[in-house]
Amino acid sequence: MEILTISHIFQWVISIVILFLVLSLIKALKKTNQKINNLSQKNKPGLKVGSKLTSPKQLAHVESYFIMFFSTSCRFCEDTIKTIEEDGDFKYKMVAFIKNDNEDKYNSMKLRLKKLDILVFELDEEVGKKYNLTGFPFFTYVYKNTVKLNDVFISFHDVKKKINDLKAS
Repeated sequence: MEILTISHIFQWVISIVILFLVLSLIKALKKTNQKINNLSQKNKPGLKVGSKLTSPKQLAHVESYFIMFFSTSCRFCEDTIKTIEEDGDFKYKMVAFIKNDNEDKYNSMKLRLKKLDILVFELDEEVGKKYNLTGFPFFTYVYKNTVKLNDVFISFHDVKKKINDLKAS
């Protein structure tokens, strides 16, 4: 009977230690989550919706335009370019920045976009920070030198819908 009691006590001690470790882990995860939230896009310096933006000299005379950010390693970016090529009736002047992860793909994307009368530039880290890039494809819509949209969209049709919603409001 004594051995059975000692084993029960031992099991309870182990159970309490495990409970303490699980609670400590939960507390640590909450702190980590708070740190991640503090580093969110809202707290980063750079371009935000409502910010004023000096237009590139090529677009100084244009009232509204799109800035698109693509990466040569992004499948959704390829799909977006294909959609733009197929759409053909987009009414805004467009600028594209492309992150060059693969020279052949970069040149191909650049050529395809230039055929659509889109200004194309190579994306560097400084530009990425300025626009608060959080992923690809990333879109910025500028109307009268004010940023109206600055976010990641998987579908170009979603971007167009969002712009139409902004114009309606």
